[in-house]
Amino acid sequence: MPKKEYFQMRLNQAIENGDERKAQYYRGRVEQIERDEAQSFIQDDERITLQPAGLFGSRKTIDEALEYADMMAKSMESPIHAITPVFVLYNTIAEQYDLVPKAK
Repeated sequence: MPKKEYFQMRLNQAIENGDERKAQYYRGRVEQIERDEAQSFIQDDERITLQPAGLFGSRKTIDEALEYADMMAKSMESPIHAITPVFVLYNTIAEQYDLVPKAK
């Protein structure tokens, strides 16, 4: 259960039980989560951070990564099965996002 739903449930229970001290605590937790949610989305410049996938490497540029994927696909018996998901991911990123290099 997500934290916000859990704290909302506990807040409702505290109110039903007449426990104002607990109700105040859970109300504060719900409000903090809502503040955090509001700060994590910027309307004009909404940013999405992708986390690296464990067990896999990376390349310095997208072009290098695509070249590597192509090389690996060519080494397989049926390269289309290997390269298709790579390019679906690439096209999704290309069509849906504007990328900005991370600061070093």
